Amino acid sequence: MFSILTFTVLGFTSCQKDELGIKFYYAENTNSAEKEVSQITAPLGDFTVTIKGGSGIYSVVSDNPEVLTAEIENNTLKIAVYQIGVANLTISDSDLSSVLHLTIKESIAILHIRYIDSFVEIEGGNADVEKSIRDEIKATIEGEDRYELYFQKKNEGNLFLFKKNSEQKKGYFKTEYANEFIYLNIKYEDGKNDILRGKEGAWEQDFLDEYKLKYPELKLIKVVGYKMAQGIIG
Repeated sequence: MFSILTFTVLGFTSCQKDELGIKFYYAENTNSAEKEVSQITAPLGDFTVTIKGGSGIYSVVSDNPEVLTAEIENNTLKIAVYQIGVANLTISDSDLSSVLHLTIKESIAILHIRYIDSFVEIEGGNADVEKSIRDEIKATIEGEDRYELYFQKKNEGNLFLFKKNSEQKKGYFKTEYANEFIYLNIKYEDGKNDILRGKEGAWEQDFLDEYKLKYPELKLIKVVGYKMAQGIIG
């Protein structure tokens, strides 16, 4: 009688645990509550998922580590995303396992950038020529441009530039971080390149190489345009 009762109790506990299983809970944004999910579609960027059920001691494996990897801290699944694509995470404990299906899509950043001022330095100094180049830069970039950045990897993707004169340009960008600055390196389809350096909404655009080609007779030291930006990258 005792052994039958023991079997029944153990069997009930095992069935209860299997029925609960390992489940996942995800909030789409900071203003929404977590919901139980088995698959997630999210824009490129790191995020977390809450794990419930099972023994509470988990391991995790990604079937596509080029897209994303994950680690577990207590009952939180911390997902590091590297590029757009599809991946499955298998979360296991000593008895159970469950799969979370993930689709990572492009994330978009939009920058509205307007011209403020420029600075030109010529070896030996030449105030008239420096002012002439500054006026030329102002005529070229004055007004507000819109940059649309479509992140396909963590720090790179496709870019569309919509200029104030209705000109549109397409290119590819990479972002880099150094000395508290973010660098936006752009290669346009027409072969031209731009480098923007920004910090807290203030951006610089380096025109030195462009104007060295344009005025090879001048000993140019620095040619920079200054801009203000609205929008956030990464």
